[in-house]
Amino acid sequence: DYTANFNIRKIEADYENYNIRMVIDNDLKTSWGELTPRENSEDSIKIEFIDENYISGVYINYTGAADPAKDIEFSFSSDGETWRGINGITTETDSQNCVIKYNFNQSIELKYLKFTHKSHEQTYWVIAELGILYE
Repeated sequence: DYTANFNIRKIEADYENYNIRMVIDNDLKTSWGELTPRENSEDSIKIEFIDENYISGVYINYTGAADPAKDIEFSFSSDGETWRGINGITTETDSQNCVIKYNFNQSIELKYLKFTHKSHEQTYWVIAELGILYE
């Protein structure tokens, strides 16, 4: 079940950080976005949780965006400095409700979660809401 915005201490973006909290405000009328990539850039969103959690995936609601972000890579950390990639992610797309669900192949215990937009095309990365799938 979707458990949005639970246990998040801090969320920040590498670029256009001023309104990043809009992705966890439970309001589909607000959104955060940026034009990516910039030269020599791989833009990321980082989430710090209050406590370590077991996470089984993430969902992104891109309502209001022309297209969802593609080529997203997820990684996790216990200290916010050393990152390990998450492999074996499957996706489910609900185009009617503008939701992409990223399912991890196993639950991962983490304190920090980062996702990076790796596209090398000039595209908008717009997120209306972000939710965490807890074990």
